[in-house]
Amino acid sequence: MRKLIACIALLATLLLASCSVEEAIIQPPPYEAEATPAPAVPAEPVGSIDYRQWLLESGWWTEEMLDSLGGGVTYENLYNQARFAGYTDMIANFMPVGPSGMAIAEEFFAGMLFDDRGMLTVMVTHAGFNDPDTQLAIQDLEYKDIIVNRANFTVAELLAVSDALWDNWGRASEMGLSSTGHGAENAVTLWLDPYSHGHIEALQDFLLEIGVDPQMVRFEPAVTQEMVDWRANAIAAAMASPSDQIVLYGDVTVSQTGIIFTLINNSDWEFSYGSPFDLAYYAQGQWRPVPWLPGAGGIVWTAEGMSLPSGSIDTSHQAWDRWFGELPPGRYAFIREGSLVEFAGGNWYTYQENVAVVFEFYVTEE
Repeated sequence: MRKLIACIALLATLLLASCSVEEAIIQPPPYEAEATPAPAVPAEPVGSIDYRQWLLESGWWTEEMLDSLGGGVTYENLYNQARFAGYTDMIANFMPVGPSGMAIAEEFFAGMLFDDRGMLTVMVTHAGFNDPDTQLAIQDLEYKDIIVNRANFTVAELLAVSDALWDNWGRASEMGLSSTGHGAENAVTLWLDPYSHGHIEALQDFLLEIGVDPQMVRFEPAVTQEMVDWRANAIAAAMASPSDQIVLYGDVTVSQTGIIFTLINNSDWEFSYGSPFDLAYYAQGQWRPVPWLPGAGGIVWTAEGMSLPSGSIDTSHQAWDRWFGELPPGRYAFIREGSLVEFAGGNWYTYQENVAVVFEFYVTEE
């Protein structure tokens, strides 16, 4: 399970991260032929590339999908990721990609990622650059426009650090560790909450105790001010405009650590949602976020998807002590965001609108 989580984190970093470590400069030889065929992609236009048209011709993208892109993702980024995609599996499995027949061996492989332009970057340890066979493999990669950067630690070494942390997760979490991951920085990132000099020093001593070199990790705050502001704004928006179609059905049963409630979908669409939810409390005339417990603000939600079809009702039991502890008596609101969707065949859904399910409840002395 630990390695599965590490692999998921690595895959996410591969698709989104960028890297700024020193780039290795090795001139490729004048190859006359390709020994390993390139991935099957549409023919590359001569001269200026119309990235959008290329993506449409690839068969993986539609006009609607490209029009809905956000988050600063460019057509050039998608184009580059598509043309390098066939090499990632080969490199990760230590297979050659060029005529030399040489591959980046596991003992030198330090990971790979796509940069902001979607260019594939492969990281190789310093020792790998002194290995004759690896030098040939690097030349093969660079001949295919793949960037090769120097790094300090192999993927295997970083996974061993993650394993050591998971084996000692109870103690680590007591010192403020909320989650881990690794990728672009060629180190294991540790997200702390609270994030302080004292907590960092305590964790560094703990790492040495379990046999981990502190140089292999980097510390980041699990909860930033940007995250705090985003959460407050999301709660304010949900409270100001709750869904009038996905609403409470019947009574609720409340304790200090959880709630049982039933929702009904009065819309013509399916309500699709995930595990995340939030709580707000009412004080001095406004709704405010219920404070997270230390270490809970940087939690990674589970990824299961759930739905409530049109006209259906569903009863849920939601515990919150893991994130909020026991709630003191007061007036609260439960908030869950989701989307109204229409099944469009296959695995595709047409999104109608995003909605927030909101209902109030009270925690009493009893």
